[in-house]
Amino acid sequence: ARFFRSLGARAAAAAAAGPPGVVHLNLPLRDPLTADPPAIPSFAREAAARDPRSVITHHVGRLAPEAELIESLASAIRETDEGLIVCGEGLEGDNAAEAIAALTRQSGYPLVAACATGLRTGRTGRDAIIDGYDHLLRAPGFTRAHEPRLVLQFGSLPVSKALRGFIGGDDDGEGGPDTPASGEQARARRHVLVDPHGDLRDPHHRATDVLRVDPALLCAALLDRAESARAGRWLASWREHNARVRKAVQARLNRLEELFEGRVARDLAAFWPSGGNLFVGSSMPVRDLESFFPGRDAPLRVLANRGANGIDGVLSSALGAAAVSPPPTALLIGDLSFIHDLGGLLAARRHGIALTIVVVNNDGGGIFRFLPQRRHEAVFEDLFATSHGLEFDHAAALFGLRHRAVHEAQEFLPALRELVDGGGILEVRTDSKRNVEIHAEIAQAAEQALGPG
Repeated sequence: ARFFRSLGARAAAAAAAGPPGVVHLNLPLRDPLTADPPAIPSFAREAAARDPRSVITHHVGRLAPEAELIESLASAIRETDEGLIVCGEGLEGDNAAEAIAALTRQSGYPLVAACATGLRTGRTGRDAIIDGYDHLLRAPGFTRAHEPRLVLQFGSLPVSKALRGFIGGDDDGEGGPDTPASGEQARARRHVLVDPHGDLRDPHHRATDVLRVDPALLCAALLDRAESARAGRWLASWREHNARVRKAVQARLNRLEELFEGRVARDLAAFWPSGGNLFVGSSMPVRDLESFFPGRDAPLRVLANRGANGIDGVLSSALGAAAVSPPPTALLIGDLSFIHDLGGLLAARRHGIALTIVVVNNDGGGIFRFLPQRRHEAVFEDLFATSHGLEFDHAAALFGLRHRAVHEAQEFLPALRELVDGGGILEVRTDSKRNVEIHAEIAQAAEQALGPG
């Protein structure tokens, strides 16, 4: 009993500590493995009732920044008008998003934030966020005129290839829609990476300062030493250009009558009920959400498996999130990722988990049509696109789930409304070649909205 009590407490602490995540347990079992019911599941409750001291609690402290570091960074913020705040995943902790939003307002710096940070939904950081950054940073005229002198990066970088090219100046090879080769690269004089878990999420090796401190404590300390909020030409210019791009992109999306994967991501995130959860898959789904979802005032919890950075296990992860989260929960996932974890649907049936699964079925790995692999026509379909020719109504029937399939843009939201309560599979059938063309058309509309400078 002491062994299992200690192991369970240690596993829970490791899962919650930095970086938070899955814990693997090896349990020694004695032969023979008979069906005798074990007494282990109830011993902890019984022991706690007898003696509260039998419960093990792990206490983890928060890493506070030292005074010298705070003063150095506060001084840099006071002296630098042209700053940029970038937020990615890895901000777990008390009030991290709220603290970063407050620092954004105080510093007068534009804020670029991934959807999974929570800063693009609700009212926390909406006043300073640059939600059109993925299109904005593909325009050479804009990037040349908006090179930051100071970058404050909290957690990992968002998935946008344009942002990574702007910050790091290199192609990370991770994929996604192409970044124009003529785009300028930012060369910040100081690049501060705040990473409470010490993961050093700096793929381009641009960080000049790595701060292994609690983001909320750091921001609170900086606010105490910062000057009153500045609202100069730098932030005004970012906002003005962002508004132009947002208007052009959203207008183009609204005019589409055909199904477009970017609009599916936007409409799902915009429609999903307040306080609900949206789990977004890797590859194109997470990139489409970053590119086309402008955010919303109503709260929405966005989750992603970006640590794994692959397509395996996404469905099961979303089912796990749905099982322990207030309803409703939706999953936006690609077809290959869905097929890879199809057996996870057994958990939905066995445990009665309500999950609305939006599967973008473009018959294969659509992301590769944006990458250099597409030029290898002789082997592209077999080695990269990996077309499967499947539709998923039979998969839904196998596991006793509701199924809807849509082919036109106007069919999507009505079908989605049917599946909010109780869950099911909403299959969105798109054409991957046409998807690339629409991406290019929207990118051109965004660049035209910005003008030559």
